[in-house]
Amino acid sequence: MRRGFRRSLNFARGAMTVMAVLAALFVRAQVPVPLDFCGSMNDDNEFTLTWNAPAAADPDLTYEIFKDDGGGFVSINVQGPPGNTAFTDAGIDPLQVNRYYIRSVLNGAPSENTVIIANIVLSLNVLNQSVADLNWTLPFDPMPAGNFEVVRGIPETPLEVRATLPGNVTSFNDTLFGICDDTLATYYVEFVSADCVTQSQRVVDEFLDIIPPPQPLIETAEVDPLTGDIIVYWDPVDAPDLNLYRIQDIDLLNQQFLNVGVVQEGEPTEFVYPGAGENGEKTLAVIAFDLCGNDASFAGTATTMFAEAEYSECGTDAMVSWTEYEGWAEGVEAYQVKAGIDGGAPVLIEVLSGEETFYLAEVEPNREYCFFVEAVSAGSQRNSTSNQACVITDYPVVAGFLYNSYVTVLDNNTVEVALLQDPAAEGMRYELFRARQTGGFVKIGTFDQTAEEKIIYVDGDLDTRNLAYRYKWKAFDGCGVEIGESNTGRNMTMTAIAETREFANFLTWTPYQEWENGVARYRIQRKVGPEGAFEDYAEVDGETLVYTDDVEEFQFEEGEFCYKIIAEEAANNYGVVSTSETVIRCATQPPVMWIPSGMVINGQPDNQVFKPVAAFIDFDTFRMEVYNKWGERIFESDNVQEGWDGTYKGNVVRSDMYRYIISYSDGSGKPFIEQDVVYVLKK
Repeated sequence: MRRGFRRSLNFARGAMTVMAVLAALFVRAQVPVPLDFCGSMNDDNEFTLTWNAPAAADPDLTYEIFKDDGGGFVSINVQGPPGNTAFTDAGIDPLQVNRYYIRSVLNGAPSENTVIIANIVLSLNVLNQSVADLNWTLPFDPMPAGNFEVVRGIPETPLEVRATLPGNVTSFNDTLFGICDDTLATYYVEFVSADCVTQSQRVVDEFLDIIPPPQPLIETAEVDPLTGDIIVYWDPVDAPDLNLYRIQDIDLLNQQFLNVGVVQEGEPTEFVYPGAGENGEKTLAVIAFDLCGNDASFAGTATTMFAEAEYSECGTDAMVSWTEYEGWAEGVEAYQVKAGIDGGAPVLIEVLSGEETFYLAEVEPNREYCFFVEAVSAGSQRNSTSNQACVITDYPVVAGFLYNSYVTVLDNNTVEVALLQDPAAEGMRYELFRARQTGGFVKIGTFDQTAEEKIIYVDGDLDTRNLAYRYKWKAFDGCGVEIGESNTGRNMTMTAIAETREFANFLTWTPYQEWENGVARYRIQRKVGPEGAFEDYAEVDGETLVYTDDVEEFQFEEGEFCYKIIAEEAANNYGVVSTSETVIRCATQPPVMWIPSGMVINGQPDNQVFKPVAAFIDFDTFRMEVYNKWGERIFESDNVQEGWDGTYKGNVVRSDMYRYIISYSDGSGKPFIEQDVVYVLKK
C-alpha cells in the first residue's frame, strides 16, 4: 500500500513538474525581450550597455545582465524598473573581449536571451612610422546588418572618418600623409547599424610621414626649335599629399644635379627650361615631393637632342648632325630631318632610321636653311624635337628696300637723318651722303646694319635757318657689293614775318622732299611769349606752303610769336610713317603805344586821367614819369593801367604843360622811349 502511495505521489509530483515547466515556459514566452541592445567604451575603460524597453512593458519588469570575460556567462546585475535601460560596467580591460547579453525578468520568469554584444577591442600597430595598422573584434553575435567606420583624430583638426567598411571586415591600414612632425593620432572604430552605434576604445600612437610620393615617369623632353627652350612632359603621380615636382638638369658623369624649376601640384605636368637646348644636349629628371619634403629621387631621365649644321661657301650641300634622343624604354623608331627655307614653315626633307645621327642635305645658293631633327618613339610617347641649326648658303640676304625715312631739323645747327632698315637683310653696310643746296653729294658716314628699326645720324655744324640740305643713302650687301641707293631727303626752311597793319604774322616754308607718297599734311605749332610752350593750333594740306596767323587777340601779350612747321608723311608701303620739323622762327609784332596829348580836370570822365593805351609790349618793363616845368617829378608808375589824375601831393596842379617820359620793351626785348608834353586844363 505504501509502495502504491509512493508511486501515486511520484506520478503526482511528475505531473506537477511537467505542469510547472509548461507554466514556466508559458510565462517565459510572455516576457518581452529588450530591444536595440548596444554598447560603447569610453575613455575611462567603462563599457556602457543601452537598450530600449519593450513596447507596453510591465511596471514590474526588470533586466538581468550576463557577462562572459572568458570563464563563461555569469549574472552581474539586475536593473529595474523598466525605465532604467542602461548599465555601465566599470574598469574593464579594454584589450580583453567582454561579452554580454540581457534578458527581461517578470515575476521571476525570464525572457529569451538577447543577442550577444561585446566591447570592440581595437589594436594599433605603427608601420614605417607612417601607417596605422588597425585590427578589431566583432561586437555582435550574430552580426546584424551595418558597417564599421574607422575614425581618426589629429590635434587641431576635426575628427575624420577614414573608412566605411562592411560588417565582416575587421582590419584597415591608414596612411598618415602630411604629418611632418612627430604627432599623436587617436583612432576608434564604430559599428553603425540601423538601431545604434557601438564604439571601441580609443587607441593612440605617434606618427611621422616618411613615405615619399611615387617616382614620376618622364614621357618626353623636347627642344623648341625656334626658341631653344626645353619642354619636359611627365605623367602625374597619385599621392594625396603631393606638393610639387622639382625638375633637375643632371650631369650623371660628374654627379652634378642642378635644380632648374618647380611645378606645383595641380598644375599641368610640363615645364619650360628657357634657352637650355641652344648649346648642347641636356639630361633632365623629375622628382616628386610631398608636403613634408619626402621624395624618392627619380625613376629615369630623358636626354634631349642637339643638332648642328655646317656649310661651306659656294657648296651644294649642308651637313646636319645630332646627338641621340635617350629616355624612351621602347627606343627611337626614326629620325625626321626638317628644314625651314627662307623663313618659311618647316618641311620634311628626309626620314632616317633610329640608328643614324647625320644627314647630308642638298641646298641651293642664296638661301637660308634652318634644320632641326624630330625623333619618333617606338612606343606611344609624343615626338621630341631638337634645337634649330641654321646656315646661309653663299650670299647673305640682301635688303628688299632702302628708304630714307626722314630728314628733320633739331636746332639752328643740326639735322637728324634716319634710314629705315629691312629687318630681313643680313650683313648690310650703308653710306650716307649730303649735298648743300648747290653742289654735289659728299659721303659723311658709314654704318653697319643694326637690329634697330632705323639707323639714325645727327649731322651738325649747319645753317638750318637759311639753307636746305639733301641726304641720300647707298647700300652694300654682306659681300660688299653695292645694291642701290635710297630716295633723297631734304629738310624744310621757313620764315615768319609780322604784318604790323593787320595784327597778323605771315608764315612761308619750303616743301619737304621726298617721301614715297608725299606729305599728308603740315601741322603748325605756335608758342606765345617767352614763357609759353609750343602747341598745335592749325594744319594745312600737303600742297599748302603759306599761312597767316591772326594775332589781334593777343594784343595785351608781349607780342613775340614763335613757330615751327611739322610735315607728316602720307602712308607708305613700309608701314612706318615719319615727320619732319623746321627750325623755329619767331615774329615780333611792333609795339603800339597811344598817348593822349591833354587832359581836362573836372571835364569829361574819360579825359580826366592821363593814361596811355598799349599793345604788344612787355608790360613788365613799362614805366611812366611826369615832370613839371621846373623839372620836378610829380608822378611815376610801373603799371600801365595806373594813370596820372592831375594832382601832386594831394593838390590839383594848375593848367599848364607837363613833360612825360614813357619807357618799355617789345616782345623780343628791344627797348623804346616815348617822351613829349601833355596839356592840363583845369575847369
